[in-house]
Amino acid sequence: MTNSFAPPSLTPSLLPDLSGGIGETEPSPSLLAASVLPSPLAPLPPTFPALPGGIASASPDPVDSQPAPGADPLTGLGEEGPFLLPSVDPDDFSDDTSTTGSLPIGGTRTGVVDFDGDRDWFRLSLTAGRTYRFQLNSTTLENPSLALLDSSGYFLALDDFYGGTDSQLTYKATTSGTHFLEAEAIFSGTGPYTLLASDVTPTDDFSDDTSTTGSLPIGGSRTGVVDFDGDRDWFRLSL
Repeated sequence: MTNSFAPPSLTPSLLPDLSGGIGETEPSPSLLAASVLPSPLAPLPPTFPALPGGIASASPDPVDSQPAPGADPLTGLGEEGPFLLPSVDPDDFSDDTSTTGSLPIGGTRTGVVDFDGDRDWFRLSLTAGRTYRFQLNSTTLENPSLALLDSSGYFLALDDFYGGTDSQLTYKATTSGTHFLEAEAIFSGTGPYTLLASDVTPTDDFSDDTSTTGSLPIGGSRTGVVDFDGDRDWFRLSL
């Protein structure tokens, strides 16, 4: 096959004699093509597998092309390469004062113990002198627990001995304002639960101080009720 390629920069007197003789001023086109073009049997430059993105190295640097210790021999990616983020357990409510959970007195809230050791906090408002009862009802939690904390997150009261899969805590507030109720499972178990908060302050027909509304006339009678253990009723009279 005849090749019409002729390098413009070659000087005829300097062309090599490919037949073993002295240089020719007009070399054979076929010989010239053979001297310039690679032989079909000549080895090709080394190639390497394509890197991510389709980029391949045809002439790698002998130093840079060495994979780092621990690197993948094909991609050259080491331990600093792609990795999976660790899984994070879901949590419906946090266990600190930034919680989004709230529990109204006289209302209910639902939550989930998402994993072992999970604690959920609920914000609530109490009034000093009032007595409250908090309940946790569940079907899956083993020995659930309720704890009451003040506005700064300090412990006030605890109940984890109610039994079964439920918990109950009764508390008479000494200060008014924000408090937090913590729900958790002491031993193990995960799953949903329902919280209830109620004001169980006992009714008292007559107070036990000088502000009492009770009165007892001489020669008359009055009725009253001992409403709870420790209840005292005072009656005003004139002697």
